[in-house]
Amino acid sequence: EEDLDRYTDNREGFTLLKPTSWTR
Repeated sequence: EEDLDRYTDNREGFTLLKPTSWTR
């Protein structure tokens, strides 16, 4: 999905799909 930016939180050890509209 181009709307979603795949963000891997290595601190927590899982992958989140965050919308590009999120600041973080």
